[in-house]
Amino acid sequence: MNSEIHSMTYSPVSPDLDNANQWKESVGGDVDEDLELFERYIQQVVVKTDIADVTRGDFVTSDTDSEEWLETARTTDFDGSPDDFEAASKALAEELNSQIHPRANDGVLFIIQATISGETLLDDDEHQIVSILKLDLVEEQRLKLADDRGIEELDLEDIFPEPKELQKGLIYPIVQSEGYRLPGDVKFYQSGSVSDYFHEFLQCDIEEGSLEQAKNVFEVVSELKKEHTGQSADGADTSRFRDLKDRTDSGIVGIDEVTEVASDIVGREVSRDELADRLGVDNPDALAIDTENLPSTVKYEVDKQIRVRFPSTAEDMVEKEESDDGVTVTIRGTELDTEVLDS
Repeated sequence: MNSEIHSMTYSPVSPDLDNANQWKESVGGDVDEDLELFERYIQQVVVKTDIADVTRGDFVTSDTDSEEWLETARTTDFDGSPDDFEAASKALAEELNSQIHPRANDGVLFIIQATISGETLLDDDEHQIVSILKLDLVEEQRLKLADDRGIEELDLEDIFPEPKELQKGLIYPIVQSEGYRLPGDVKFYQSGSVSDYFHEFLQCDIEEGSLEQAKNVFEVVSELKKEHTGQSADGADTSRFRDLKDRTDSGIVGIDEVTEVASDIVGREVSRDELADRLGVDNPDALAIDTENLPSTVKYEVDKQIRVRFPSTAEDMVEKEESDDGVTVTIRGTELDTEVLDS
């Protein structure tokens, strides 16, 4: 992948920092600093696959302040209008700093305008984006950056983490890649744990990754089937749910395809409004699932003591029956291995 940085601002963020004391520095125009490390950070966010650490945001209400700030930072020519780029970046940094969680790590926020193209992207176009990176730095590292408020004389790799250790980053707009085909406005990456403030400062609705959405949908479908037939979903239903792959040419399914499969599994018509209500979503059209990331394993838990876990391809070997008298799970096979575990 090719990437080129055109302009950048950076400023400290901290739960203990008042916005009035939030200094800001810019790099733009003829960028002659070696910013390869930041290009690699951006590439990390772009190529991140559809996993739990990745969420996407949609601006349901257009022309929010945050969307306007992002668009200004993305499109403004720093040479022609440096004040506009810096004002938008300053507004974004102050908004995040005002939303930051009291227990969040201190760090430095980088707002970067760049272009990306090349391998791993789904098209041959050059994409102009804005990326926001929060790098957690210890006080000594922050002071080193703040002493002259410039990065020209610093060894960036000495004070900043490796790209693979990036903790929080986003790009706007979403650029679809080989490992991430979902639509949307903003792609968020947060390593390890998701912090709400990193979503909320942009005032957009957040959707989870495909696997998490698919699990949530299947859980609701199982509940609906239990209400209608007395039996919750089983391995055969998991295989039927995976047939969503056959209902799309793009590899992405939405609420209409999901309700069709839900109706097949439940045994009665399930409407999009009913499914959306059970899922607790305000905008059912925001549902988007990559069919490469559908659940393929079934787990039964009986009386919170016995767990049966098997791939959906083994659906014929595991039979579940629910009645008023209890639950019966029957496993059929030809070989049995027995092992005792733990103390």
